[in-house]
Amino acid sequence: MSLWRKPKSDEELKGDLIKLDNVLECLKGNELRLDYFLFLLFVYKDCNDKKIQRSARHRQMVVAIINGSHEYTITDVVEAMYSTATAYKYRHDDNTMPGFAATFSPTQRTRDIRHAQPGLLSWAVWSTTRLIQGEAETLTAFEAGLHVRGTTRKIAKDHDLQRPHTAASISAVETQPAMVREGRGSGAQSVDAAERAEGASSGGGGSTHPGVQGGGGVTSTKRRGGAEERQSKGPLISWDILSKFSFQSLQLKFKQDAPVMWHLVNAYTNSSVQEGQTPVVRSRRPQTLVSTENNVREKMHSRRQLLG
Repeated sequence: MSLWRKPKSDEELKGDLIKLDNVLECLKGNELRLDYFLFLLFVYKDCNDKKIQRSARHRQMVVAIINGSHEYTITDVVEAMYSTATAYKYRHDDNTMPGFAATFSPTQRTRDIRHAQPGLLSWAVWSTTRLIQGEAETLTAFEAGLHVRGTTRKIAKDHDLQRPHTAASISAVETQPAMVREGRGSGAQSVDAAERAEGASSGGGGSTHPGVQGGGGVTSTKRRGGAEERQSKGPLISWDILSKFSFQSLQLKFKQDAPVMWHLVNAYTNSSVQEGQTPVVRSRRPQTLVSTENNVREKMHSRRQLLG
């Protein structure tokens, strides 16, 4: 696909290249290298993290390309830079990337990479990484509504000593966020385990099953040395919560709160995903997480109506 937004005749392009050469000659006459010129053109703050006072002309030209007022956008410029970078080989003394051929290395800082192709790619990957990390924080927060508790017992603060988890406690931990539970097919066992653990704790049988909390891990429910206790967050797991959970609602949640992650997962599993097109999502999947007495009756009634 051409990078040009509109075709240029040979004569028009020749004239534009002459103008460009004049600009480059002016840069050389003012002892400005192209790299520093471009950096100085767009940099927003100085070395002391203070806003640079641009001239009116400078400010107008930068704002015009940033907000897309002109024919060519900043995206066109970056794409042209990356396309040109793929046509140039590494310098013989460029050892900033492993093997001289790798396009991305998680251990390499972006600003330490010399060649433009892996440098731009690394910048894009890390920018995407930060977006996904932000989406993950949003989805795993209690406010997202995807957490449930396996017990009503209070849990100790993080500074309390932890006790080893028993087999019963591991079963209780299985009742973590519904979004994690939905693909394992053992919801009934987890709910039963949570209810048994609940009964054991209320009966004073010495159960050490932990509470479930997001982000901070699982802490012991035993209080040591008079430490304060706090109530665990999220609703208590129940058949009603599981029966109301659906793949469609989880999908909608990801689309709304984690659009970048949703897109990347679709692209990873579907090679036909194209820019500017809505990905096709597999339609055959279970509609509900748990088959309860009510929704089984509804399904049977619907089938009878279809069969006449």
